[in-house]
Amino acid sequence: MKVLIVDDNAAKVAKILNCIEGVAGVARDDCDVAFTAMEARDRLSQNNYDLMILDFVMPLRAGDSPQTESTVQLLTELRDRKRLRKPAHIIGLTAYQEGVDALQPIFSQQTWTIVRYSEAETDWADQIKAGLSWIASAAHKPEERTFLIDACIITALPYPEYDAVLRNGWTWGPAEPLDDTAFIRYGEFTCAGSTYKVASAHSPKMGMIPASLLSAKLIQKLRPRILAIAGICAGIKGRGNYGDPIVADPCWDWQSGKHIVKDGTQEFEIRPDPLPITQEVRVRWEQLKADRQFWSDLRAEWPDAPDTELRLRLGPSVSGSSVLADAAVVERIKAQHGGLVSVEMEAYGVFSAAVAAPCPRPLTFSCKSVCDLADEKKDDRWQTYAAFTSARSITAYLERYMSELADLLG
Repeated sequence: MKVLIVDDNAAKVAKILNCIEGVAGVARDDCDVAFTAMEARDRLSQNNYDLMILDFVMPLRAGDSPQTESTVQLLTELRDRKRLRKPAHIIGLTAYQEGVDALQPIFSQQTWTIVRYSEAETDWADQIKAGLSWIASAAHKPEERTFLIDACIITALPYPEYDAVLRNGWTWGPAEPLDDTAFIRYGEFTCAGSTYKVASAHSPKMGMIPASLLSAKLIQKLRPRILAIAGICAGIKGRGNYGDPIVADPCWDWQSGKHIVKDGTQEFEIRPDPLPITQEVRVRWEQLKADRQFWSDLRAEWPDAPDTELRLRLGPSVSGSSVLADAAVVERIKAQHGGLVSVEMEAYGVFSAAVAAPCPRPLTFSCKSVCDLADEKKDDRWQTYAAFTSARSITAYLERYMSELADLLG
């Protein structure tokens, strides 16, 4: 049984822990403690609890003065927002009548329990023990697979792609192992007043297979709501400028098909399996695309940007296992879809990993920026700029729309 204790009084927390340890099989490791309302939100966004024991007068953040309003806001968000996981039951534990007066209506509506705490008496402990025993005796549903983190951002290369993600303005922690062969960094960002958790990683090398394997690991271990791949891509001449972010919709493997001999001539029959992004993801990219001031300001941040307007583009993109520097090959690929806007090497692998994942599946997208035109003039001049615009585009997207998407996903 999992228990969350939300209380800013360390001595009181110690008494609660002593009270419940061993009751209905509850061990100390089954109990989490939050000393602020924000810390409680963080716990409730990541974990399922059978019981939350809640003080009615809490500080919002560390260093703030305790107030009932912080607890009211927490309970209101818990009731109305899908991103927080609702405990099976809540016990309000308070010594102050003002807290009871403020929260009695909410607790009555939800049939939660209020227990009066006293330093001198032990009735409150007996009531909590009885509540634990009741919860333990009730039948529990099998544990649901739920999202564990809000977003994951991956890239194919450590530089310049992953480096640009780590320089996006968020606070990133040190690299830590995901498993024996992959390392990730955790960070956080805010959207609509709420804090969200994000992880980032890069593949060991370029290509669809390494990207797909990394994506599958992240989905299995972290269960992100959003899975995004950032980085650089080749644009199609006349359909994008250097640095333009390309959101792939749909994406497919341009090398998927069958080699045949027809009338003595070798030919290739394409057998694509296009994977689109969801409408929820697309319409929000379209909103960001329309913000011309944002793109103008972003271009102005780069000290030596190309002499072209920076624009976001949504359209068909293909992935392949080889680097392209041949305009003739690009022309053959363009024949697969008249509206093709970019060519790259990983996105289809990321999309495929998400499609094949068990529920809950993440919303997935690729936003890579144009660094060359996949022709004989291909060079590295605009790679760093493209990595910058890609990473910052995804950053802006999540900071604007993560709250809406989290509510949609639950």
